Amino acid sequence: MTDERGGGSSRRLWLIFAALAVLVLGAGFVAYVATDDSAPPAGVEASSDPSAHLTMSAAELTSMWTAYADGPGFHWTGGDRTVSVDLPGEQVGWLFSDTFLGSVSGGKRPADAPMVHNSLVVQTRRELTSTLHGGSPAYPMSLMCDDTVGMGCWVGDAIVDGGNLRVLVNHYEHIGPGLLDIRRTGTSLVTLTLPFLKVAETKPLPLTRGIAWGQSIVDDGGFTYVYGSEQTDDFNFLHLARVPAGGLGGAWQFFDGSAWQPDEARSARLASGVGTSFSVDRVRDRWVLLSMESHIPLNSSVVAYTAEALTGPFTDPVELYRVPETGDQRPVIAYDATLHPLLARPGKLLFSYNVNSLEKGDIYADAALYRPRFVEVPWPPATQDQARLPDPPGTLAAQPDEDGRVLLSWAAAGPEAQYRVYQKDVTAGQIQWVRLPRTVAGTSTTLDLLKNGHRYEYRVAAQTPVGEGRRSDPVEATAHVAPPAAPDGLGAAEEGGGEITLEWLSPRRAWRFDIEKRDVTAGEGGFTRMDHPRAASTKTLVTGLTNGHVYEFRVRGVGGGGPGPWSRVRATSWKGLPTPPANVAATARPGGTVALTWTAPVGTVKYRVYQRDLTAGQPDFAEIPVPVTGTTAVPTGLAAGHEYEFVVTATNRAGESGKSLPARATALA
Repeated sequence: MTDERGGGSSRRLWLIFAALAVLVLGAGFVAYVATDDSAPPAGVEASSDPSAHLTMSAAELTSMWTAYADGPGFHWTGGDRTVSVDLPGEQVGWLFSDTFLGSVSGGKRPADAPMVHNSLVVQTRRELTSTLHGGSPAYPMSLMCDDTVGMGCWVGDAIVDGGNLRVLVNHYEHIGPGLLDIRRTGTSLVTLTLPFLKVAETKPLPLTRGIAWGQSIVDDGGFTYVYGSEQTDDFNFLHLARVPAGGLGGAWQFFDGSAWQPDEARSARLASGVGTSFSVDRVRDRWVLLSMESHIPLNSSVVAYTAEALTGPFTDPVELYRVPETGDQRPVIAYDATLHPLLARPGKLLFSYNVNSLEKGDIYADAALYRPRFVEVPWPPATQDQARLPDPPGTLAAQPDEDGRVLLSWAAAGPEAQYRVYQKDVTAGQIQWVRLPRTVAGTSTTLDLLKNGHRYEYRVAAQTPVGEGRRSDPVEATAHVAPPAAPDGLGAAEEGGGEITLEWLSPRRAWRFDIEKRDVTAGEGGFTRMDHPRAASTKTLVTGLTNGHVYEFRVRGVGGGGPGPWSRVRATSWKGLPTPPANVAATARPGGTVALTWTAPVGTVKYRVYQRDLTAGQPDFAEIPVPVTGTTAVPTGLAAGHEYEFVVTATNRAGESGKSLPARATALA
């Protein structure tokens, strides 16, 4: 599982939160089935017949999952990965990785909602009927793998093999204190017996290369084929292995680009830009690879590659759908695009993707956020009349600049034409061309988010109301990107509730920021990396600090040229109400106004201003809605000749201070 917008590592942040939230209560893998009446019935109906291949629209699936998740009882209320598998007895098994259990109320998830690393939900015809997990509702555990070993496991894909359901899973572990400090440790084959879906065996597989195998499994021609995802610093690559049908627990063979080899190290890269999770399946007469597009940082497109053979070669990715949730004001991410061919209606490609937030509170405040989205699009795509499409633009040129950008220019292809730009990172080994998200109206564009020393190739196609034409011949450019400068203006605001707010200015060429801290009072010599979910944000609130301790923080920008130098600042964490503002003075001004000034207390505070009309005999102070600039305010609308008394208070995260000593002034006409 990954955050497809920013490469493989970003998505791990949220999965670590899931690992910390799960209740770790020891080993034991008896599946508990949560149903509407909380009784533990059988897993699936016994039947030798496959499902009747029920079809459902995306809207019907969304309604079914919403009704189940929001219903009463202890069951699935949200999860990610979202794999569907055909089960006997007109049933579908839905496999999830990190899963919230329990129930929701008013669209919100309780703060103590249990979370496990994997689960299985059974669909019978058009209704979701049970949630399978380990442990019990009182002490829930993951359905598969031992939660006490590393971080348990997350599911890949699954397939029915005789009287068993075989699931390929990947294991992960912590390697440091940060939320991003995890790594994959291996792949296992989990066997669940049918029809009761009891975990019978978890078999580690002798797979040693850094490939997350099992993201998609297909049967074809007497073999079971297994696709995997190789994560690199640039993007992910598709790999392929196979076994004789029914032999997932035996010796694997790996495709080297032309033949099958017993050595995993010879496995070839077949496609680039896939997600950590994806799907491959035969749809009509072609093989379709569906994934979130991950060649480009922050891309939110679901794309399809196609091939005549399951070994490829795969076409360039074509955008099917642009995810709307990433335009949310919250730091929402979309990932794990997955096909569901067994439920797809004729002429439709049915898929899901998962949605999450990098702010953990969001999926509690909005329970529907952490649930799959279902989409269907026409398939196959409509064909175009090639004779009516525009010719490719001519005289394409690429000119790099000193900031790592490339100026791309070309000759116009006609008065109605707009343009689409295609990019390939040759240095990173990119295999397929990727179309950049933005349509260009003119005959030039500046491209950024490039990596220092990488050689890029570009092509441009003209687009008219008729469609998109052929691409131009490629041109190339090598990016030269200096690291960003140290962030300017780094400040640390002591909030009074034990927190410290860090804020800084973004230097040129910074894509994201690293933040580290050390406890000076405790004598820490080295810095510890802090988690910064909004990686491009120039502000963060630091919590979990020790009251009264001095901390040193450092921040640096990271871009296509690598990390820049650090900026540093120190601040003291403290808890308590602020002291009242001192030296409050009131000076009457013409027009019924009074200028107030005061001295600020220690710490980061805001202010409230109170007044009373002594001439009118007002006994109590009342807060007035007056703008405050720094340590000044100007109350208005005062009655001429009336004497007023003013006090000021300071507020921080701990609350409001006492009132200052009063200041008096008589309003002028």
